[in-house]
Amino acid sequence: MEYIGTLMEQHKQLVDMSIDMLSQLDTPNFKERSVPLTEALLALSELIDTHLQMEDRYLYPMLFEHSNILVRESARMLMEEMEDLKGRFDAYSGRWLLDGAISNSPEQFKKETREVSRALLKRIYKEDHELYPLVLQMESVSMKR
Repeated sequence: MEYIGTLMEQHKQLVDMSIDMLSQLDTPNFKERSVPLTEALLALSELIDTHLQMEDRYLYPMLFEHSNILVRESARMLMEEMEDLKGRFDAYSGRWLLDGAISNSPEQFKKETREVSRALLKRIYKEDHELYPLVLQMESVSMKR
């Protein structure tokens, strides 16, 4: 399951990118940071899309086919939660990737960035501490058979 290592590395990148964006919110001359922030948001959005495509292609199909109903149900719940967060993130990025949006409404951008980042970081923590260990444990059990 090499993809788990890749997914975990993507999580590290997403955390770093999110923290970097958050650190720029309270800088002096914030409006001058709008172009770099737009670029950072675009990069974050692209990495999230890549990450979710990997999960959809490799991770969730395996979980949905698992013999244990609790694993299947957990996977379904986690996927539904992610779909909600993805919709929220897409609405956020769609608003703020428009030309001039950040410099036109900097305080609203800061507020929404903090909210979306908090939700994203919480989700990453949940996957790193609940989902991926479950998958690694499943792999360990199947290798022993």
